[in-house]
Amino acid sequence: EVGTGFHEELTGRENIYLNGAILGMTKAEVDSKIDQIIEFSECKKFIDTPVKRYSSGMTVKLAFAVAAHLDADILVMDEVLAVGDVKFQQKCLGKMSDVSQDEGKTVLYVSHNMNTIRQLCDRCIVLNHGEIVFDGDVEEAIAIYSEINLADKSAALDLRDAKRYQLYNFNRSISYDSIEFLDRDLNIFNEGEVATAKIGISSEIFLEHAKLRIGFRDSLDRLLGSSLCLDLGTIHEGKNFFTVDFDFSGFVEDTYKTEMVIFSTNDFGSTKDYDIVLDGFCFDIVRKQDVQWNALKWGTIRLKDIIRKR
Repeated sequence: EVGTGFHEELTGRENIYLNGAILGMTKAEVDSKIDQIIEFSECKKFIDTPVKRYSSGMTVKLAFAVAAHLDADILVMDEVLAVGDVKFQQKCLGKMSDVSQDEGKTVLYVSHNMNTIRQLCDRCIVLNHGEIVFDGDVEEAIAIYSEINLADKSAALDLRDAKRYQLYNFNRSISYDSIEFLDRDLNIFNEGEVATAKIGISSEIFLEHAKLRIGFRDSLDRLLGSSLCLDLGTIHEGKNFFTVDFDFSGFVEDTYKTEMVIFSTNDFGSTKDYDIVLDGFCFDIVRKQDVQWNALKWGTIRLKDIIRKR
């Protein structure tokens, strides 16, 4: 468990010794590896600062650095890359590959991120409610996992009790009720597909020229960007329904989640938000077979028509 035993009042350096001891390293072992650990963690500048001053990403970097330098036969890594920038995630994957391939150790990597599974693993075990349902080829395992994971996803979502920013939890004059993708049972789309959705909104006020903003995050919770519908239409008191098209051109294979916002602007361009739904709806993009996309190295958005052969 990365970060077990970290004490916020101790410095990064002191926590390396504390965490190392909890994980079974002797002081002599930590002494011999501390320079490598500090260098790997990218926290050298703040290593003598109490970790209560660290960001969550810095703390995970330091904790992973300690775990990665354990002299163990088996490393069990459970969603250790959920925090941290892409460069550091890539470094961690490289370290785990080195441990596995160069040092002959076993790495048991537990994750819901299919891109890192592809990059690191040469064998997969799929669990469903604690039962092993598959053990074997990586791509076959990913396909089985996706079927299981998506089985309960519905294209119609009730947003009335969805998670919202705390500021917007009470007295919302306009709020999202639902979103439903038409002519489908699951929120699974092909690369480049255009899908139609019906959005339900309840309102206590009359608002002309309502606007819609949707932010998209990938499976690593990185904000990729936002899309605007600058004239959703007029919102009347009571129930309202709007039909919109989602163009998924450029999205590559991954699981995405959204942040849905209803807002308006005044004559000076300032915005007023009425409702913000976090994780409004999640969806999966199924890749085309032209190339196996490496999202960690190439990004989660595939730019179209930027380069062409003359």
